[in-house]
Amino acid sequence: MDTTIIRPKREFPIKFNRKTMLVMIAAAVLVAGTAVIFISSDRNNHKYYDEQISSAEEFMVAKKYNEALECCDNAKSVFAGEDDAYIMEADIYLYKGDKQKAKKVLEEGQKVADTKELREKLDYVNNDIQYDEYVANGEKLNKQGKYADAIKYLNSAIAIKDTDEKAYLIIAESYINNNEMSFARDILKKGVSLTGSDKVRAKYIELEGTLQAQAHQKDTKTQAEKDAEAEKRQAAEEKRQQEQAMQRAREEAVEKAKAEKAAKKNTKWKSAYKETLLTYFRTQKSPQFDNPYIREIDDLLPKKKTSSKAESSEENEFEDESSAAEETSVEETASNEDTNGENSGDGSNDGSNDGSGESSKKKQEPKSEFAFELYDMDVDGIPELFVSSGKGEDALNEIYTYANGIVMPFENKSFVGKITCCQDEKLIKIVNTQDGVRHTDFYKKNGINFDTFISFFDNNSADGVSAVTSDGSTIEKGYAIDGKKTTELEYRAQLKKFNVYKWTELGRKYDLNEKNITNAIKSYKLTTE
Repeated sequence: MDTTIIRPKREFPIKFNRKTMLVMIAAAVLVAGTAVIFISSDRNNHKYYDEQISSAEEFMVAKKYNEALECCDNAKSVFAGEDDAYIMEADIYLYKGDKQKAKKVLEEGQKVADTKELREKLDYVNNDIQYDEYVANGEKLNKQGKYADAIKYLNSAIAIKDTDEKAYLIIAESYINNNEMSFARDILKKGVSLTGSDKVRAKYIELEGTLQAQAHQKDTKTQAEKDAEAEKRQAAEEKRQQEQAMQRAREEAVEKAKAEKAAKKNTKWKSAYKETLLTYFRTQKSPQFDNPYIREIDDLLPKKKTSSKAESSEENEFEDESSAAEETSVEETASNEDTNGENSGDGSNDGSNDGSGESSKKKQEPKSEFAFELYDMDVDGIPELFVSSGKGEDALNEIYTYANGIVMPFENKSFVGKITCCQDEKLIKIVNTQDGVRHTDFYKKNGINFDTFISFFDNNSADGVSAVTSDGSTIEKGYAIDGKKTTELEYRAQLKKFNVYKWTELGRKYDLNEKNITNAIKSYKLTTE
């Protein structure tokens, strides 16, 4: 049982309190002889007081509490105003485990001797009583399973007295029961440091071992989970790769089928376009059409006899491009032909090469003003054919597509002006400016037809040229969109929306001659320019 340390026996010859001093003064005044008697009596009383306190200490150590209490009473009978007897009596009750009686004795002593020692001893006893109440409540709540409330009481108990093992042991149990193992470990570690208790130390060691075992088990489980997750990811990745491989195989099969189909198509459209361009070149005029189909090319071309072997060779000319000898580039061919044409006309070779079929053929080829280009404006694998009557701003342009096994003209008419194409929007823009009048028309491919997408008209710079709009009004000077008169601001704003697109000029890339026709068609590849 924890008690205060017993103070050692006080050593003093004489101790005078207030009452004694008054008696002594009175005695000194009255009779000097009587004073001597009183001083001798007071010395004897103090000796008796100290003897009783000392005896009480000895009886308490020997656990003879009744005798010790009797000695305290004897001491109080001699000097009731001294605090030692009350403090000793309180210690005896504390040794007996009766804190309430110790408190009562100290409160009685405080009434007659309100000393600092008494107050400190009373505070200690009150705190000890409060500590016991907190521990008792915490223990009770812990048994009831109210662990959080129990922990609150026990923490309060430790705040009052942090050197007692009981609160640490119970609060650790509450933390463990509440699944707060780390808090239990921390409070036990603190208890070992402050109490030095073997029980607290043993509990701490036991809990530390449990936590280490749990950590090891958790690490093992975590590693197993990581391994399982890694296997799962690997399986998912392998599945993804297999699916990608299958998808690539499907796509390759589709592309292969498309390529085979396109190869067959290419043979047909290339041959058809070649015949159309040759007709332009040989007749120096556009082919004649029976709306909406092109008339048989054979009717416009000179008849010539060819063997079946030659016909077969002509038919397969474009089927196996890889076996053909490397061709000179189209640009170089055009340049070389122009040079050859000039040389052939200087008279230096007249009659000298009559035996050469090549030289004779070049002399007989008519000079063409036409130009042409292949361009897949809708990126469907088959290009459109653009043919221009020249390279000036007022040149006539014709546009063809290959559909249903034949070459077909769009709109069955010629377009005057500069032609550009926006492949991203699948739009054709035709600009024609003449005498201050500007037509800017946009067309969108729709199957084998061109639908007018939007048209712009401007005669603001014309001199005496008027136009009639779709609503019947006349424009002397001004602007119109889709045949309706508008302001210059609106005109330019709407036109700017289209002009910001990426446009490619078409129809004037190659001069029209037989070699350019052959090389351009044979070397054509799909482009997304």
